[in-house]
Amino acid sequence: MNGISDSEFIQDAFIQEGVSPAPDVVILACTVGDDYDDPKNRVGVKKNGLWLDFSLAGEAILSVDASADGLAYVLGENGTIVRFDWKIPTTKDELGASRTLFPNLPVDDEGPLRRIRIIGDDVICVGSVGQVYRLNNETIETLPPPQSRG
Repeated sequence: MNGISDSEFIQDAFIQEGVSPAPDVVILACTVGDDYDDPKNRVGVKKNGLWLDFSLAGEAILSVDASADGLAYVLGENGTIVRFDWKIPTTKDELGASRTLFPNLPVDDEGPLRRIRIIGDDVICVGSVGQVYRLNNETIETLPPPQSRG
């Protein structure tokens, strides 16, 4: 596996969130630099002591989650979900090629998203004004807002 060192990966990066889906594996979502009008991001997978990474731009990446089966998801505040394979790729190019982007257009009307989580077989993302979405195969569907009982 070819990759980069810890110091190379973390250079100019601010860690937003991380997850460890398996022993000796870490996945981090980072913001790079401080251009809030055109955010740049780095997503990294550390395996075997080295980092593989890819970049994303255009919206701030805020959250990441991954499952032991090899799929990982990052969430941008404007609703984009990026699915990628953290388990099989052994090069930066392979990791980048494993990405699939899913835009979430309803977010523009509702407000920014904050977290993504894998719950059972579902990939769920939630926002700052109570909105909830589920990635269902290749589409994003809006779920009813949570109800409080009190």
